[in-house]
Amino acid sequence: MGVSKKTVFITLASLILLAVFAKALQFVGFRVHDWDTGIYANVAWNIIEGDGYYSDVLRKHHLGEHFSPITIVFAPLFLIWPSAFWLVAAQGLAVGSTCTVIYLYARKEFEEKLPQDATLVALLFAAWLLFYPPLTSALLFQFHPTTLVLPFVAGALLALQRHKTGLLWVCVVVIFLSKENGALVMLGLAVYASLIQKRHHLGLLLIVAAVASAVISMGLVMPAFRDISWGHTDRIGPFDFLGRKALYLFALFGGLLFLPLLAWRFSLCALALILLNLSVKYSPQFTMSFQYDDFISIFLIVAAIHGFPAALDHVQALLKNRWSVQAGTIAITAVTAASIFGIGMFLHDIAMSWPQPKHMQLHRELAKIRAYPNSVGISADGRLGPYVSSRTRYIPFRFEQMPQMLDRLNKSDLILVTPIGRAHIFSIINKYMDLKDNWKIIHDTEVLRIYAAK
Repeated sequence: MGVSKKTVFITLASLILLAVFAKALQFVGFRVHDWDTGIYANVAWNIIEGDGYYSDVLRKHHLGEHFSPITIVFAPLFLIWPSAFWLVAAQGLAVGSTCTVIYLYARKEFEEKLPQDATLVALLFAAWLLFYPPLTSALLFQFHPTTLVLPFVAGALLALQRHKTGLLWVCVVVIFLSKENGALVMLGLAVYASLIQKRHHLGLLLIVAAVASAVISMGLVMPAFRDISWGHTDRIGPFDFLGRKALYLFALFGGLLFLPLLAWRFSLCALALILLNLSVKYSPQFTMSFQYDDFISIFLIVAAIHGFPAALDHVQALLKNRWSVQAGTIAITAVTAASIFGIGMFLHDIAMSWPQPKHMQLHRELAKIRAYPNSVGISADGRLGPYVSSRTRYIPFRFEQMPQMLDRLNKSDLILVTPIGRAHIFSIINKYMDLKDNWKIIHDTEVLRIYAAK
């Protein structure tokens, strides 16, 4: 099945645009939140304000919570326009671009094994990645720096495939700067280099890089910016929720029609990352509804690429005596069937994010608030936080900690709450504020209520 260069370009460009479009809609439709998009947006703003990586949302230095120096790349953009939109758009661009890198990897792999259908099948795998539920969830979840560097994870694998050592180390450095678990990605790359390619010297160097990465991030930098113990250690629980973890593994491989199991050596590249998710009792890490599988998805789609020719041989052997089916036809059928759930997730999220008149009204009203002098502190519920936290004083207003939040406010500060998205929390906050004689409503519309000190 011949595929023209124009078709390749249009397909890959469409995947990028679709990913960016989905994230842009989330921003316009107020489906981003202080956790995690607002955290990183606020940190980017504080960097240009001279406050380093301090997080007003967490009320502590973010480098003590997660090792994410890469956040600094957004600081110059906040000088142009201080908005969390930069983060969500970059997230969409990163995931869409990763599909392009995976296409290049698959195209190279299939050139020899499927010469007639190499381009078509490679395009299908690129699309499959976008609609593979673990990666779809990472894209549609809040911004996270690991998702931002996915093109470099895929790029590192492409560099290994094509023996581009310089490109590999550039990708490794970027992965290191994303988050502390980047060390496990380096271990995966070491498995690829040593076990698959027999490049044992390079594999050893990657192991050294992984150890150095872990020591620098978790042993030196993070403790230096932390006043208390790291709360994430409380999540350890390898023997908890074993049934749910078994379902997690089934879905993780089943979403790729178990093709990675036919190329088990390539699947081993993801082993360290998978074991990390299985080692905890924190359910979001093994429900495939958050960002925790973004790195894993890249290794497993590569394993699926290598497993596809073996699966094709089995299918063609079964059909040999009945009819002949081309590789492209089998791939179209398989990818379509496997992508239905991921496509459904996309369509549901787009429907939920589609901007309504109330969203546009809220954007207009918040624009007026952002024009207030920086001396005015803003306290906002988590739904509004990413849209107003780029200022000298931002105080997240969490309904479960309302007394503590109020104690941190000055007389000139404002409290912003909205019924959009979480009407029940809006009601709880209003009932609480009605009991406070020292606060009054100074702005009240169907989309935004603002309190100020009397």
